[in-house]
Amino acid sequence: SSEAVRAALDGIEITPAGRVAVKPGSQATSVSGVYAGGDLVNGGATAVEGIVEGMRAADEINRFLG
Repeated sequence: SSEAVRAALDGIEITPAGRVAVKPGSQATSVSGVYAGGDLVNGGATAVEGIVEGMRAADEINRFLG
């Protein structure tokens, strides 16, 4: 449920649909250094989209840490 997601991700913005909100064109959440993708963001649209979001998040994390 969206309440369980909100409780587990305290401080991270959640959309009205109960998904993790990310910045447009990014996988960054409302908390600095925290990234999300896949089902938490797109609701399970497709496996390919989840993989692409994971790859995008990995690139962003690499830039954040580097």
